[in-house]
Amino acid sequence: MPFSGKEFEPEEVALLGRVFDRTSALNEQPDERERRAVLILSLYGAGVTDEIKLEEVLRDQIPRRAPQSMSSRRRRPQ
Repeated sequence: MPFSGKEFEPEEVALLGRVFDRTSALNEQPDERERRAVLILSLYGAGVTDEIKLEEVLRDQIPRRAPQSMSSRRRRPQ
């Protein structure tokens, strides 16, 4: 684990959780979720601490399917 022994502040945990939630994908497999979580922590530890920038860098590094949040907004055919 890249941050063994590091304690995160509550604000950091909230930020990391938001990024994790917003970058999820439909039908994401457990190993993909874990890889994404590790990458988020690695990027944050490397100094990418801005929430928006963290999402941008993450999306560039992991080819994604449609995010869950976008799929829930799609209209159903009438």
